[in-house]
Amino acid sequence: MISNCDPRIATWDEDGESFTIFNKEMLAQKEIPKFFRHSNYSSFARGLNSYMFRRESMANENNGISHRYSHPNFLRGKPELLQLIVPRRNRHSSTRPITDIVNQLKAANAQWEAYHFGVVDSLKHQIEQLSDDLSSLQDSVHHLELENESLRRSVETSNKFDWNEILSDEKFENVENT
Repeated sequence: MISNCDPRIATWDEDGESFTIFNKEMLAQKEIPKFFRHSNYSSFARGLNSYMFRRESMANENNGISHRYSHPNFLRGKPELLQLIVPRRNRHSSTRPITDIVNQLKAANAQWEAYHFGVVDSLKHQIEQLSDDLSSLQDSVHHLELENESLRRSVETSNKFDWNEILSDEKFENVENT
């Protein structure tokens, strides 16, 4: 609204951190009805107040009063900040904020529990898989130990033979001569 407004009615200030309304009657007649269902400047100003805009009043060139409005999240060229502008809470509804906080805590707790149980289930599954892998490795090691023992016995048995005696045997001599 301010960006497209006639600068004689209202405009952004140079720093882009506030806007000034120079002619509230013209704003009510020409600009407010384009964006709201009324043409009442007082309602517009109350709305800004309910959204916690800060107002400064100052004398203008026409011996009238201009109003400068600012809000930390209402900055020229930063429309992404508009979602952070929220109305002030109703002073008469003291239990609502507590209810909101309780509901937020319940939701956060439910999310934490879902995450926690998901992580715990995943870790249990990983432990089971590692346990199965360990059992398989232990079986492989036992099998290798048995093979190693068998090979060791074979080597010991083969070392007991006197190969010179076996090779000097007549049967081997005849084979060598033929």
